[in-house]
Amino acid sequence: MALPRAALVLAALLALLRLSAPASAGPTVVPIEVVGNVILVQATVNGALRAMLIVDPGTSTTLITPMLMLRLGQPIPLGARRREVSIMGEPTRDVPLVRILVQVGDAREGLDVGVYDAFPEAPEIDGLLGADFLQRFRVTLDRAARRLTLTPLSR
Repeated sequence: MALPRAALVLAALLALLRLSAPASAGPTVVPIEVVGNVILVQATVNGALRAMLIVDPGTSTTLITPMLMLRLGQPIPLGARRREVSIMGEPTRDVPLVRILVQVGDAREGLDVGVYDAFPEAPEIDGLLGADFLQRFRVTLDRAARRLTLTPLSR
């Protein structure tokens, strides 16, 4: 029993070490799903867990759901920093922040993301990929080909 727990702890530590990992040097192209005017992309969180995110450059801060936090096994710390976040044109919400690694294709960034369930009626949506991630890339959306290209900007 101790070995699996030790492996989990090691995996969590390695994920935390990668939180400051730079984005890939070149462009990354990923498939998207288009549902009406909504663009969905598959992301990886903390190097291991898949998440379905809505691409929304109008949301200031990337958000993940409390359910995704449970799946990560990462509690929201007591006294976590909080931020007012604008979500898809709605009034701002005060949400707790957690530090995680968000990866879309080869593009990855360590971010302070908000924890909030923006779409409780759609449990298959794990959050929103916001401007804090997207502004680090030249974003090219090809709806016809159903793909998103992220090209890192110079820092």
